[in-house]
Amino acid sequence: MKEIKYELIKDYISEDERLCKKLYKYIEENQITLLVAPQGIGKTVFVKSLMKRYTTLVAAPTISLAEQNEKDFRLEPSRGRSWNTFSWSQITNLNEPIRNTSTTFASASGLLLANDLDCFDLVVVDEIHKLVQYSTFSYSNVESIVETLNKAVNLNKKLLLITATPDLFYCLKGFNFKKQIDLKIYIHKDKKYFEKCVAMYNLNQERTLLKQIRENHRQNKFQIVLYNNRKGICNIEKKLKTHGINALSCTSKDFSENSHIRNIIKDMKNGNYHNYDVLLTTSWIDVGLNFVGKNINFMYCVFDQNYENGDFTIIRQFMARARNSNPILYIGIPQLTPNEEKLSSNYDLINKDERLFTDLKKIASVILESYEKGLIRNDILFKTFYGIYEKENSCYGYSDLTLRYQIHKLFEKAIVQEYNTRGIAYLLGVREEDIVSPGVINQQFYETIQSLLDDWYNQNKRFQMSELTEKIKELSYGTIDSSRPTRYIQRNYGYTTRRSNTSYRLIKD
Repeated sequence: MKEIKYELIKDYISEDERLCKKLYKYIEENQITLLVAPQGIGKTVFVKSLMKRYTTLVAAPTISLAEQNEKDFRLEPSRGRSWNTFSWSQITNLNEPIRNTSTTFASASGLLLANDLDCFDLVVVDEIHKLVQYSTFSYSNVESIVETLNKAVNLNKKLLLITATPDLFYCLKGFNFKKQIDLKIYIHKDKKYFEKCVAMYNLNQERTLLKQIRENHRQNKFQIVLYNNRKGICNIEKKLKTHGINALSCTSKDFSENSHIRNIIKDMKNGNYHNYDVLLTTSWIDVGLNFVGKNINFMYCVFDQNYENGDFTIIRQFMARARNSNPILYIGIPQLTPNEEKLSSNYDLINKDERLFTDLKKIASVILESYEKGLIRNDILFKTFYGIYEKENSCYGYSDLTLRYQIHKLFEKAIVQEYNTRGIAYLLGVREEDIVSPGVINQQFYETIQSLLDDWYNQNKRFQMSELTEKIKELSYGTIDSSRPTRYIQRNYGYTTRRSNTSYRLIKD
């Protein structure tokens, strides 16, 4: 596979004529092209320009992204349709050329039944990395899009695979379309998606998350929370409202089935928040939804403690959703389970020890065989084995893809455990100084807070307690408990406060 790297100097691909000409040439000369490019550099506009050259099928992982593509590209939708409906829509327009078309990963295989792939010159797969993530909970979607891609390859159609986060791509080892990729294009551009990333160990605890949202609440400022728990976001919505914070929870099901909520979300994307303070949603938001408002101050990406329902690719996708804001991003720090700690003592997780894949695959094979013979009936126990996924008919199957993805998540957790903030920075593709954690905060900002307190003391400055609280919160990026500022400054800096009427001043212990 040939690789080409290109540094984008302009803001958007379409502004770089030289690059556009090269991309057109590369796609024309190769059957399968993988395009790796960061979010927010105009990939949509570039793909739209391709549709003037090729009759194009665009496949997206989610309905929301497919709908966005249909709007941006003016595509004929085929998602959720039967093959004959799509075919008939094309037949009824005999005097017009076949239109560029949109589908989802789940619906893609429906186009094969009537050989509808013959209609297209180019198949574009947006967010191809989602194929890997679907392997643990929606393998039918994986089978659908893989079948479509393999058929497109056999028909000698051109394929353009697009992602901003290629870290998971190696998990597709053994797939025919991946083995046949002719060219990988890397477009690099330095982009800063957040002011700081605050990494916390207990962010997945509802109490901690609620406290953080409440402390960060500001009038006319907006917060977005990715909390990968459908029931959890509804509970948090209710509790926030009891504290006077207007929150809206929205799952993928809400977005697709509730037109009222869908219209609100579409307005939120454009900066109209309908007097809501917080949007709570699950991981379907990590691709396809870009928020262009300028007053998004805080974002949270929350998974369970061991990241069973998440990974750093989701975080990297999510952190780019606020296109015109520079929020503070909160994430949870993943931890290895006791069983994973045992694996780490026997295998080199950081270097992705291939022996681990081989051994876990053997175990999965034995477990599946035992299950099929009726020797294992505890589904909860069964689900804990690596490489095994649940099918839609409540049966189980094994996939190399599922296993490689789960091993990749072990790798991510091992990196964080070994290298702390440096490991998190590496996985997010940012500088270490952009990462803040409670353990680092006290070292990093101790002198800054010390200087502030000394300055106030020397000036005999009078202040409101809320001013001190806000300063501590601001300087620590919300990680220091500033609800009792006097206790904090006394314990850490040797200062206490003395009240005079409605204001305070500092005194030394």
